[in-house]
Amino acid sequence: MNERRMPTKDLLEEPTEEEKKDADRLIDFINAKRRKDSMVIVGKSTIPNAGLGLFADCDITEGERVRGATYGGRIMNFNDAKKIPIGEKDYVMALHLNVHVDAKEHYGYMARYINDTYKTDKSRNCKFLKMRIENRASVIAMRDIKRGEELFAEYGSGYWRARNGEIPADEGDVANFKRDVEKAKKLTESGGKYKSRSKKTHSKEFNNASDLLEREGKGLDPESIFKKIPS
Repeated sequence: MNERRMPTKDLLEEPTEEEKKDADRLIDFINAKRRKDSMVIVGKSTIPNAGLGLFADCDITEGERVRGATYGGRIMNFNDAKKIPIGEKDYVMALHLNVHVDAKEHYGYMARYINDTYKTDKSRNCKFLKMRIENRASVIAMRDIKRGEELFAEYGSGYWRARNGEIPADEGDVANFKRDVEKAKKLTESGGKYKSRSKKTHSKEFNNASDLLEREGKGLDPESIFKKIPS
């Protein structure tokens, strides 16, 4: 896949293979190479056995886009994503049913370090704003976040149901897509006033929801789902 179609990374360069193997070295590298205007840093997650996590490096206001936290990666269509074994899909995000990005090998996207609160006593404080046309997702604060707090977002019920073996991985992608469509319908029907779990709605969400609905039929059409995305 031509990386020129991938969004700009949050790090000025990627870590070496040796740095990737050592959590402390990786944390130091990421925080040293992040962009100057970044609002986040990486550290060890407060969730046991969750690995690394993303933390606020300054106070973040409710509804604000978190600078320096982008989700991107290798771009795939539905058919390509379906071929990936469930055990290797931890970093795959569906921006649309037929547009997926895999951040597994792309350490330069800081939003890849955001954990979900599934089966924990913690609460989510941010959400992913998916932008299919830009092949990325941004992160939006769902409430005021203080410096030092870890960022948590929802992965979607389809993600966890697939990993728990309740449904096949590709059905999890479809389930999450249908959920996104339902949210988009509520947002457009309310004229942009539907808040979901956030008190504020980001300015781009209404346009993204309208775009998603316009493409819903095409996205569910087999010819569109399996169409190769150009490099």
